[in-house]
Amino acid sequence: MLAWEPLRLGGRLYGGVRWEPAEEVTPRGRVLILHEFDGLGPESLWLLREWRARGWGGVAADLYGVSLRPRFAGEAALRARALRELRGPLRARVRGWWEHLLTLPGYREESLLLFGSSFGGHAVLEGLRAGLRPLGALTVYGYLDPSPEGLPGDVPLLAIVAGKDAVVPPENGGSFLADWGMRGTPGRGVLFPGAPHGFLRPGRSPEGRVWAKRAWCEVDRFLSDLERGEWSR
Repeated sequence: MLAWEPLRLGGRLYGGVRWEPAEEVTPRGRVLILHEFDGLGPESLWLLREWRARGWGGVAADLYGVSLRPRFAGEAALRARALRELRGPLRARVRGWWEHLLTLPGYREESLLLFGSSFGGHAVLEGLRAGLRPLGALTVYGYLDPSPEGLPGDVPLLAIVAGKDAVVPPENGGSFLADWGMRGTPGRGVLFPGAPHGFLRPGRSPEGRVWAKRAWCEVDRFLSDLERGEWSR
């Protein structure tokens, strides 16, 4: 069952979608999903379905504001770029959602994940740089700085990089993973050499569906490691 989840932050209304785990599976925790460049839409609901089937409830959050949702791709790209470059407002919105979720019944920091792809993956990292300490964080073909500078050293991170990404420079992902590995940060970095950008989105090609299946296998592996205490703090 889906429910509207409002958030008022800085005088602006944001709207999210909240859901509970599927009834036929054992509840495992909660996840905050951060949307791609085009805002809260079909892509977020597609991801929501995947998480729900795995026993996770959560909220798919709106980072633009109800009155400022993009009307077309060009406008969405401009809004996403502005937030990527002006990191302060993006960090404040991710933190605002995080703090709001912790006021909801059943939401606890020790069992709450951060997840995002593309622009949402960048927002996940900015949330960590803003001081959030989730159980784990996951970014899939997200915008990555060449260096993981400023990220906490105690939050397990799964970073999946698309090797044939026409949107996010793959060389940034390669530099990020190399630097991150040298720092000994908990988690896992995975490079999909032939993967294009956007393979988690609805309407993807048959090749994209293959990469999506591999990505969700990596997610499942990461979640199992978290639940076993592989990277206990």
